[in-house]
Amino acid sequence: MQTFNLNDANIFYYYYTICCNYIYIFSQIANLQSKGVPLIERRTVMLLDHYYILGEPVPLRDVIKLMKPYNDAYKEIKGSRRWSFFLGLTAGIGLGIGAGELISAEGKEGFSFWEAGIGPGIFLLAVPLSIKADRKADKAIDLYNTRQSMLGKKNYSLKLGLAIEEKGLGLKLKF
Repeated sequence: MQTFNLNDANIFYYYYTICCNYIYIFSQIANLQSKGVPLIERRTVMLLDHYYILGEPVPLRDVIKLMKPYNDAYKEIKGSRRWSFFLGLTAGIGLGIGAGELISAEGKEGFSFWEAGIGPGIFLLAVPLSIKADRKADKAIDLYNTRQSMLGKKNYSLKLGLAIEEKGLGLKLKF
């Protein structure tokens, strides 16, 4: 049977090796976790937006709650939600007018293409709204994931002046 005789030099080397291995292992784990999966992600499937936090699907409501402390990202995601609402409203009105005209034209002898064209025309107005809503959502997610809004915009004012006191002349720095 073999026994270990650890003197001071061997103990130092032993602990040094253990500490270095732990630091290396934990840094590799942290490095692997930071790659691959973004914090918030948006995927569009069949015209529906799906949001994911660390790969898990969540409703938009949870994404908005998560972004609330970061003003820039929060404003963008709320703007995206508003544009998405107007997009749905515009598309619904356009489809309703177009479908209503086609259904009501069944009993008529004369078909008015002008009246039937209003609905699809209004529906096509939803395309730029969709693009704007998608851009705002992507910008909000990028702001949140990069934490640019976390840095904040703090204005520090430094004032350097000349101070005259009883003891003499000096520089005064106000911040």
